[in-house]
Amino acid sequence: MQDSIPNVYQGYNPTSWYPGYVDPWLLTSIAAANQRGDGSEEETGTKKGIIELRMPFCCDGCAHQVQKVLKALIGVGSVECYVLSQKVVVTGDLKPEVVLKKAQSIIKRTEFWTAKQ
Repeated sequence: MQDSIPNVYQGYNPTSWYPGYVDPWLLTSIAAANQRGDGSEEETGTKKGIIELRMPFCCDGCAHQVQKVLKALIGVGSVECYVLSQKVVVTGDLKPEVVLKKAQSIIKRTEFWTAKQ
C-alpha cells in the first residue's frame, strides 16, 4: 500500500534557521559592536531597555491598573509589578521620562528606583 503513494518530499530537509544569518558582513559588524561595548551595562550602570520605578501600591488592584496602562504604551515589551517591594519593572524601547510621566498620572508619588532602596 505504501508503494502506491509517491513520496513527493523525499530528500527535502528544511533548515531550522535562516541561512542568511551567517553572512560575513553581518557577523563582522556584530563582532565589532561587541568589542566596542555599545550600550553595555558595565559602562552605564543600568541595563538598556529596562526601566525600574518605585510606586506605592495599596493593593493588587492598583498594580493591575498600572500594568494595564503601562502595557498600552507603544514600545513596551513587558510590565512586571511587585506589590510587596513597591517596584515596577518596564522593559521595552522607550524613554524613561515617558514611562515616569504616564505612571505619575496614575500614582502621583512615583519615582525612579534607586539602588539605595
